[in-house]
Amino acid sequence: MKKFIKKTSLFVVPFFLVHLVNCVWYRQTEGDLVRIGYIYSNPTLKSTMRALSAEYSMERRVTNISELYPNFKGTYDVITIGDSFSNQAASGYQDYLINNDLSVLNIDFGLLGQNPIQALLLLLNGGFFEDVKSRYVVLECAERFVIDRCNELQFAESVSALALKEKVKARVSRKAEKIHTNSEIKPVRFFSRNTLQIPLINILYLFQERPRKAVVYKGVVTGELFSVKSNRVLFYNKDYKGIVSKNDRDKARMVVESINALSEKLAQKDITLLFLIAPDKYDMYYPYLHHTERYERPLFFDHYSGFRKKYIDIPAYSILNKAIHSGVRDVYYYDDTHWSPKASQYVADEIYRLLRTNQGE
Repeated sequence: MKKFIKKTSLFVVPFFLVHLVNCVWYRQTEGDLVRIGYIYSNPTLKSTMRALSAEYSMERRVTNISELYPNFKGTYDVITIGDSFSNQAASGYQDYLINNDLSVLNIDFGLLGQNPIQALLLLLNGGFFEDVKSRYVVLECAERFVIDRCNELQFAESVSALALKEKVKARVSRKAEKIHTNSEIKPVRFFSRNTLQIPLINILYLFQERPRKAVVYKGVVTGELFSVKSNRVLFYNKDYKGIVSKNDRDKARMVVESINALSEKLAQKDITLLFLIAPDKYDMYYPYLHHTERYERPLFFDHYSGFRKKYIDIPAYSILNKAIHSGVRDVYYYDDTHWSPKASQYVADEIYRLLRTNQGE
């Protein structure tokens, strides 16, 4: 029996020690790149998604459409609709707009599918703007999705007021259920596939910028781009894999033409469209990669900026690029695909400037 216990211990103890390391250093409450990349993170870092969000957190004063249920009526200075970049909880760009005494209504992401551009068309065609009034709509879309989302647009589709209420009702019910069950992120399980996969991939990152089958790059960079004392930048594999499509000039033209058509439909309701493309992290930090010869240069915004637009373009790429070039650190979170509250404020300041310019102030 003692021999059996001893042999079993020799097998189990190493796994248990590895599991303990995973529990301490693989933190599933950190940024999305750390989570999906199985990357160890230092809990003392100051430029992680969790740390910076806490540092810049402010009272969330944006009204979501789900909060208006069941009566969708009102007048707002700005209506925003977008993906995760427009739904960053406190310290999103809408919160900084509100600091300029603007009233903001946000359309919850996912309420009408995963394409916010199509969602805006559904609302427009369904008569939503007859009851909810605004002179301006800020439409946001992440760069990695903008080509596909514009390519699949159905300009004649709509959503009725009744269908919208049913969708919002379902969203409210799901939120209540989530709060009631107090759901949390599940910890790494002992004796799971990840028990060995997590430490292995972190060892490989010591020698490679992207280990085989890894979904996150850890590119070597020059300069101090983050508060983290690291010479690496994390970016999503899909941002790089999609570079061929994003570098296609004709597809950039298609994006502009699609948004032009949408802007013209909004103009018939006396609504001015402001379009915001949230740049991929890869595009923003490409110039600072130490081995640029290993990567293809992103050209989407070079192409996009050259086409005539019938809407107000919010030049997030150039604004944030200038900030990084001037030495501002943590424009994007170190461990996440999203921009930080610093970038949110830069974007909000530009939106506010564009609104005032459009109003002739």
